Amino acid sequence: MTAAQISDQAGARQLFQKLQPQRRWLQRLALIWADGAYQGHDFLKWVFDTYRWILEVVLRQDQQPGFRVVPKRWVVERTFGWLQWCRRLMRAFFGTARPYLEVIRSQSFLKEGALDP
Repeated sequence: MTAAQISDQAGARQLFQKLQPQRRWLQRLALIWADGAYQGHDFLKWVFDTYRWILEVVLRQDQQPGFRVVPKRWVVERTFGWLQWCRRLMRAFFGTARPYLEVIRSQSFLKEGALDP
């Protein structure tokens, strides 16, 4: 979370810089989906040049009347909804991000059936 006066792009820069020590955990990360707040050639270029990640902006079509599912956004929203079921992620119990990452990792293994007997 950032203060209200921090733009989404500035907040993303802060987040990516904080993730720098965790790069070995993110070796397989190649593509990040983002909404329209992250548009702009300079920001997309900075992400790619600095981290070698592709930031793909996913927009809904302006001519769409009413609510329509945007497929890539739906994947993200479904994942966040699934993570909400894990009670450890619901409150700020931990002082650092590492335990949260461990919980997410372990829950994803369970979700995918990797730890089935």
